[in-house]
Amino acid sequence: MRTHLNRVTQLPLLIRLNFKIAYYGDFRANTKSALKHYTQAYNCLRDMRGMDLYANDNLRLQEMKVIASYLNFKLGRLYFQLNTVPDAVISFQKHIQLFKGKVGYSDREYEHWAWVSREYQVMGELLDMFPSNPTINRGYSHPGYYYQYAAKYAIDRKKQSKRQCEPYRDSPKVDNTVDKFNPLAIDPNQTFVGQPPLSLAHPLEMLDAGPGLIVTEDDLFHSISQELVVDHTAMIIDLLTTAWMRYKRPPKSKRMILYIASQMVQEHYQAKQWNLAKRFLDKITKSYRKEQWYTLLTHNLIISLSCAHHLSLSSDYLLYALELISPHMTTPNDEKNKLQDQILTILSNPSLFPSPSLPFPGPIEISLHYAETPTTPQSAKNTTITNPLINVKVQFTQPIVFAQVPFQFLVKLETLFPKPIRFKRLKLNFSDPRYNQEKFDPLKITDVSNYSDTPDSLLFLPNTPRVFTFSMIGMEKLDLECISVLLFMSGSDSFVYTPSPIT
Repeated sequence: MRTHLNRVTQLPLLIRLNFKIAYYGDFRANTKSALKHYTQAYNCLRDMRGMDLYANDNLRLQEMKVIASYLNFKLGRLYFQLNTVPDAVISFQKHIQLFKGKVGYSDREYEHWAWVSREYQVMGELLDMFPSNPTINRGYSHPGYYYQYAAKYAIDRKKQSKRQCEPYRDSPKVDNTVDKFNPLAIDPNQTFVGQPPLSLAHPLEMLDAGPGLIVTEDDLFHSISQELVVDHTAMIIDLLTTAWMRYKRPPKSKRMILYIASQMVQEHYQAKQWNLAKRFLDKITKSYRKEQWYTLLTHNLIISLSCAHHLSLSSDYLLYALELISPHMTTPNDEKNKLQDQILTILSNPSLFPSPSLPFPGPIEISLHYAETPTTPQSAKNTTITNPLINVKVQFTQPIVFAQVPFQFLVKLETLFPKPIRFKRLKLNFSDPRYNQEKFDPLKITDVSNYSDTPDSLLFLPNTPRVFTFSMIGMEKLDLECISVLLFMSGSDSFVYTPSPIT
């Protein structure tokens, strides 16, 4: 029979013949014969794609993609059984290049991206079924790569579904179409028992059904009704989670893990799952701070700020806002000014903060220094950031002081806030509490218009250093050191600003 087939005009029959021979060889565990004929069947399918008879036939294209998907799976599995992973990867890449640009029905583009996503997912599952040597399991032979791309095209599917299906969510045509498409219903046009209805019939049988019956409006609305019930967010997160777990296997790909976690954050955030998004963001930002990736850190902190706002977490909101206005962040200057105003609003009158209102518990201590010290309280450890907004320098005017002899202690402060800022109280803590010093500013922290460099004023201009002098009298012999410099932004101790540990 095979010798009588014409490769030019009878390609579908050649595909059927090679597929049957390959399936029979696979059934008999004849791997070489199965691989040979599956390859020939796929090559015939590839040649058929360019024929004018099928080039503009979307229905035929859908059928070809289904057959190509099955053949690609069979070829990949056989390549893995033969332990030829590079051949499986090359075969898959050619398969994707062949059909990735063939969308088919323009009003059902989400179906195409769902198909592409499924192809990548199947390839990842095959790599999981046949794990290779971890030392060479990288790049295109890494299963995490395929799960990640499956999630990428699932996101494209979600976008197209939102654009093409959401307008019909409340349409009565969608509800009516669901009842019409019952695979078990008896069709009066059926000629034998077990024959599928016209909507599920083989395309070769549908070609003679007459114009207008191959693709109808009901077909479109049935497809839309099926797409509307898909939980795209859960599907994308599952794929990203699988990719994340694969990249965590040795050898770990730390940056890919962070990138995938960022994509998971985006999905949780778009689904309004603020708590999950914030939990992932807190893990990611630790690495971004350590690596000093300020552009990525700024982007993530903006999302964290929004999550804290929706969750009514005032202390976290203050922490993220303070970090976003630091000089290293790429936040625009006008946004930094707004954030500083919001910080002062929360501290002075929380009820004026935009809805939802943020309950402000106290006290809250935020330590802006690079390393945690053993004496750092637990509340400060939970809110430590690494971009200080105040530079502090301290100095004793004399290295040695005798008892009952006055001496001076100098404190140089420079703020890096985008706008002028006023603190309520300045406090110095020494190793001996008897030497502790304080200064108070009588004005409100929101009053930043009356600048004065008098000793009692704690108003600071951006990038303008100020020096404060404290006079003390030496007592008995001891080694005295400054433990910390504290700046209070509220007289009720509701907010403590610790620039850095001073030794």
